[in-house]
Amino acid sequence: MSSSCWCKTRGVSARERAGGTRARELERALDVLVPVAFVVRWAQTARPDQALVRANDAAPDPSTGFLSAYGATDAENDFNTYAETIFTEPAWLRDLAGKHSLIGEKLAFVLKTYVRVDPSIDATFRELGFPTLVR
Repeated sequence: MSSSCWCKTRGVSARERAGGTRARELERALDVLVPVAFVVRWAQTARPDQALVRANDAAPDPSTGFLSAYGATDAENDFNTYAETIFTEPAWLRDLAGKHSLIGEKLAFVLKTYVRVDPSIDATFRELGFPTLVR
């Protein structure tokens, strides 16, 4: 399964698939950024409003790679939960990444994504205790 396949079936809403340029740009970005290994691990809610309902569920076991029940609802919420936690609870996230390889892989993916967009953010990540990604 390629990330392109993932994007066309799971990562992009029907509206975005039909939306032209934005959908094509998003698809290209996901093809570059989303490791295929993560594709099968992201859960998907039947309806977008279910993500908010699930936000109050108990957090999944860290070995699943999800930081919260809300993050487990879809790829975007998972990515956003990691992004939020990088800045709000970096020590906790570093600790989890050291104990659970999937969390470490997802964390590295989010950090690398940010650095790819703006390499200067690497300095902020270093201040938060994450490894240097700019070489």
